[in-house]
Amino acid sequence: MAHILVTGINGFLGLQMAEQLLKQNHHVTGLDMSDSNIPTLNTYDNFSFYRANITDMASFPEEIKQCDTLIHLAALVHNKAKDLSKENYFDINLQGTKNMIFYLDASRLKQVIFTSTVSIYGDLTQTTIPDENSTANPIDYYGESKMAAEQFIIETCRQQNISYTILRLAPVYGKDFLLNICKRVYLPKKLAFYKVGSGNQKLSLCSCNNVTDFIISALNAQGVANETLLVKDNDDYSINEIIHTLKEGFSQKRKLILVIPAGLPRLVFKLITLVWPQKGRFLLYNLDKIAKSALYSGRKLQSTGIALKWNIKNTLFGTHD
Repeated sequence: MAHILVTGINGFLGLQMAEQLLKQNHHVTGLDMSDSNIPTLNTYDNFSFYRANITDMASFPEEIKQCDTLIHLAALVHNKAKDLSKENYFDINLQGTKNMIFYLDASRLKQVIFTSTVSIYGDLTQTTIPDENSTANPIDYYGESKMAAEQFIIETCRQQNISYTILRLAPVYGKDFLLNICKRVYLPKKLAFYKVGSGNQKLSLCSCNNVTDFIISALNAQGVANETLLVKDNDDYSINEIIHTLKEGFSQKRKLILVIPAGLPRLVFKLITLVWPQKGRFLLYNLDKIAKSALYSGRKLQSTGIALKWNIKNTLFGTHD
């Protein structure tokens, strides 16, 4: 069994990942700045936790050098900190990644699994659906810092003969993590549903259960060694389909749906761009992720032979089509 270090273990994905690994008798060491969400993990004899900050190598315990596998989940994502400066994104997402790999024992470390993001593709105005060979063109600090971390992992792991797998995740959701769905279909405080335009635009999303299943299957799997893979659910979802699923599953059939003409917010955001260019471009970028189809290719993922079984219905409500 592997001795696995999971960074960001206090997050929703890290917690779920660790629990599944522990059930399979792997030894799991968790690293995070907080342990508020992990009491259940402490009941496992094959689990250990250390409080540390990935930007501060001096905070790392010597014990993590015993790990032979790194699952690196810790990151600064959109709007998750008071400091959203470029320096902070790169300090956490790039320098934090460098710190982890430089600190671990290169002679012992066999595999690095790194969760990246489809945000590295940037603007979704391209005529073809992005895949792993598409040109990366991030337009925000999050995407830029993740792309830089990808490049560092590839170069360093090749130099040190360490197997790596980079996973570019579509927007992730889970039963206990609905932010990436809610902000696309709910008004604030879930007062009503909303959609921009017809609601027929489609989105690629990724169940956290699919991420967990894939990473566990990828441990020491030859088919994903030294590969970059785009991870998403098998199916894509229209805004109308998502709203219908939530209405049925959460018994919200009477909740109103506000229809927003597609041109209205675009006009407002373009006017904002005249005064605050960076803010306006950011708003237009996020509008495109809602008002237009935001799709990514899963063909390479499917070619690995690792089956993904989760979708919105069975992830959120435990039901199957």
